[in-house]
Amino acid sequence: MIQRIQSLLLLVAVILLSLLYFFPLATLQLRFGNFPVNINGFTQGETFADLSAVKLWFASFTIVLSILILLLAATVLLYKNLKKQLRLCTIAFFLNTVFIILLFLGLEQVASLIDPSVKDTTISYREWVFYMPHKER
Repeated sequence: MIQRIQSLLLLVAVILLSLLYFFPLATLQLRFGNFPVNINGFTQGETFADLSAVKLWFASFTIVLSILILLLAATVLLYKNLKKQLRLCTIAFFLNTVFIILLFLGLEQVASLIDPSVKDTTISYREWVFYMPHKER
């Protein structure tokens, strides 16, 4: 099944994206406490989950991530057809870009929907999910 190096890298991408379901993406810092945010919603503070707009954002996170994982898994299985694999990789790349933009914009929107009266609401992206390799200057 794993005949090319890109199939192995795609398999690693599927595994890493699947781990997003189990670890927090960010931490919402409010005046009265810190609340970890998962892909499905808040791990604490279920009172925030009552807002329908918040549920809509987290449902969109989950749907886009699930489609991305399924697309990459299908791409791994198409190891015999390099053209289809490359085409699906291109689609997955753009879907991943949409997912990252959706996460940043969505988490900011969720923070503003939860408690607009609290002015010191911040989101901490210091979870391992958002660390990217970068070049030191």
